[in-house]
Amino acid sequence: MIKNNSFSFAVYSFYLVIFILLTTNNLSVEKLVIEANQTDITSYKQIYEASPKLPEKQDDLQKHVAQRFLVHYSVGFLAKFFNLEPTLIFKIFSIVFYILIAQVIFKITTFLNISNREKIIFLSIFFLNPYLIRYYQFNFVQLQDLIFLYFGFLFCLFVLNKNENWLSIVSLSSIYLKQSGLAFVISSIFYFFLYKKKFFLKSILLIFFLFLIILNIKILSDSMTNEPFPIGNVLNIFSYNFINFDELSRFMKFLAYPILSFFPLIIFIFGKKKILKDDLKKLIVILLAALMLIGQPIMGGPSMTRNLIRLTSLSYPLLLCSLFYSYEINQFFKKNIFFYSFILFLHVWSLHPTFSIFKFFKI
Repeated sequence: MIKNNSFSFAVYSFYLVIFILLTTNNLSVEKLVIEANQTDITSYKQIYEASPKLPEKQDDLQKHVAQRFLVHYSVGFLAKFFNLEPTLIFKIFSIVFYILIAQVIFKITTFLNISNREKIIFLSIFFLNPYLIRYYQFNFVQLQDLIFLYFGFLFCLFVLNKNENWLSIVSLSSIYLKQSGLAFVISSIFYFFLYKKKFFLKSILLIFFLFLIILNIKILSDSMTNEPFPIGNVLNIFSYNFINFDELSRFMKFLAYPILSFFPLIIFIFGKKKILKDDLKKLIVILLAALMLIGQPIMGGPSMTRNLIRLTSLSYPLLLCSLFYSYEINQFFKKNIFFYSFILFLHVWSLHPTFSIFKFFKI
């Protein structure tokens, strides 16, 4: 059905984008806050409505949101410059980044030299995950997380092709999107250590620019809000009572939530290991960043329940790249019945009862 060329990949990517656009629940900003409980939007809204200025010492602007000001400030600036609604700017940029993500996936899968069916499976697992593209189409105000996913793929691409300069630039730039970008910076330093390429000099430079970026973000965010940083988001786990059985049971249920996003990756148990010893360094760097992205929201403990699936899913680009780098699954999907059944299953899986227009999975 699908030939092994960039045109057919582009056509299938276009189809997936249209499928998601047509089947995603479309709510206004106000309804996203009131009906869907996407409360972070109220803080993001203060930033893009204030642009081209910045909010000043707001009592209800969350500190961690203020530290991610760049995307929303830019959206507000463009909306006022072109006299357009911010909602339209958000949605235009979302579609642009859907295309960019499909493009970088094609580059990565071409670099990995995997089969055409594996490319389609890679693309489908990512695009049809209800907590990735569909979620960011549903909650379009969380644009910075969508861009962060794109940066995750760029990080993998530059590790795989050993492009150290762009690896550093992408890692440092990601800090402006989310504090979680620190995982890319730490992994980049570890990359320099493993490859022994001017490790000390490059690490010092990376840390120096990281310090400047963090200082810049801190100064600006402190000027925008009186709210303290919610340190519990990363430290609550240390005050958790693991001795109490009920609390331990609650924590185990909390850890199970990401299964809703990650369980299709079980297909790789049918794969054939292909990674060579010389490739392990790249794999270790990518997995280190993935583990930090998964670990950070878990450190927040069960109070992070509502966001755990979405936040751990930010590691998806890195996990997918690692798995397709390490395993060959083409043999299993050579049989049409397995291939088409899996693609159909992913389409059904994507129909989240809150994020999509279909409600038959609603409990």
